[in-house]
Amino acid sequence: MHHLIALCILLCPLGLFAALTPSAYVSREYVDVVQARVGEKYAAIRHKNGKKELIPVSSLRPANLDWFFKIEAADPLRRGDSSVKVVTTIKEYEPKNTIVTSEIKDGVETVQLCAPNVFRNQTGGTCMFYARVHLMDIAGYYVNNGTINKSINGAPPHDPWSSPNYVAGLTTIVTNHTPTPILHDPLPYGDNFEWARQQLRLGRPILAALPSEIWQALPSGYLAERQWSGGKVGHQIVVNGFTYNPETDEGTFHIVNTWEELPEFDLKTEDARRGILVFEQSVSPYGHVPDDAEQERLAKELKVISISLLRKAGSYNLYKVVTNQGAQHIMAPDKYTAQRIVEDQE
Repeated sequence: MHHLIALCILLCPLGLFAALTPSAYVSREYVDVVQARVGEKYAAIRHKNGKKELIPVSSLRPANLDWFFKIEAADPLRRGDSSVKVVTTIKEYEPKNTIVTSEIKDGVETVQLCAPNVFRNQTGGTCMFYARVHLMDIAGYYVNNGTINKSINGAPPHDPWSSPNYVAGLTTIVTNHTPTPILHDPLPYGDNFEWARQQLRLGRPILAALPSEIWQALPSGYLAERQWSGGKVGHQIVVNGFTYNPETDEGTFHIVNTWEELPEFDLKTEDARRGILVFEQSVSPYGHVPDDAEQERLAKELKVISISLLRKAGSYNLYKVVTNQGAQHIMAPDKYTAQRIVEDQE
């Protein structure tokens, strides 16, 4: 009888662990983790093959951190007697060269980045989503159809932004990659057209918008065939190239569009200066290694590590949001809104 009780005690934790299954959002390199110990700054894990890793908590996506917490509860990795000296290193990935053309001829500078591997055709009002897919594709972060469908499916075609799942996808489609993409915001002052040219010279595609009166940006031949009504319609696009003559201050920006019938076109700088074109964010190519100044900037940025539901309170819930700068309790209708509230406080 005593042997049977001892056997049950021994097997119960194993049975609990065997029932654990990683969610679809857990990174592929962590699905085989069998033991974990999560500390304030680092997570120690052991893979099924015996390999051990020490990972900064601040670098983990919420889904990966939640997965480690579950594993730790089922089968914690014991702390050894030896000490660990952490040396800051950056894992090297083969970088993508996004620049196809970079030249100056007859006083005109031309920079052209590669096109997306797959030109997407938006369905309904999903230009904001598909433009981000193009952005990441050009930078070397490919997004598969299954990931796209998780955000698009179920969203109202004419106002998809009313779906919380779609809105959350606008962020995760950019951030949920390995290595984590490095994003760059426009200058709060000065000439953002020159900022955009410099980003493109560095091989960084740019997420941009035609905030209203998109018809002013479209090629005249395209408009002549379709008799555009001239209504005010905003549109999300990507800029992946430019031409520029500094002597005359004339040039173009090359637009990657989300319409099958007009996948690309050039917008004259003089037209863009009328407020038609607004730059939102650029992204470094896959495998780009940040310099010391950029590493310092990234370390200071607020990053959401995990979001957990504490209790429900009517139409609102109380969430605990853990960031690299501490934890907060947030009242929100869903976890995506809670995340946005915390990030907007930065």
